[in-house]
Amino acid sequence: MSVVEDTLSRARKPKLADPIKGPARQGPDSRGALVECAATREFPIATLDEIVLEQNCVLPHVADRAAMHSYKMLRTRLLHRLAAKKWRSLAVTSTKPGEGKTLTSINLAVALSREPNTRVCLADFDLLRPQVAIQLDQ
Repeated sequence: MSVVEDTLSRARKPKLADPIKGPARQGPDSRGALVECAATREFPIATLDEIVLEQNCVLPHVADRAAMHSYKMLRTRLLHRLAAKKWRSLAVTSTKPGEGKTLTSINLAVALSREPNTRVCLADFDLLRPQVAIQLDQ
């Protein structure tokens, strides 16, 4: 069997979906031959304790309506700015500890995730004192 026939026979076989990587896809390489492409990674869905979220002032469990409105307004302005500049990522930083980076990051991620067609990946890059997981799971 030639290389072309072997490739075509493998291309005709149905690909099974990997629960981590998602469904397998195929696409042409630089020579036009079919090769398997990396699929987008699917992350597991986390379940969070509502009592802990309320204690740590995480949206949507905040009793303060003004705070919820402020984060929604920040989300809308941020989405407009990201779209205008064609940016796809955002970093929340400050010069001092205790200025609300973690709370703002978590609540902004929650507010953004409630927007249709918006995907959010929140990463805590504070390697000395990571707090995001603690605030969500304490």
